[in-house]
Amino acid sequence: MDAYPTRAPEDDPRWAIRVVKVWITISIVALVFIIALIILGLFFD
Repeated sequence: MDAYPTRAPEDDPRWAIRVVKVWITISIVALVFIIALIILGLFFD
């Protein structure tokens, strides 16, 4: 475990970094949307 990670972050494939960033963005947007629906539901229920 002392040698982990086995390569530097700049050696990671660009597509892998993009995929992670896209999924993080999608999850944040979905979370904000759900929270907005809950807040709006409190006002308009």
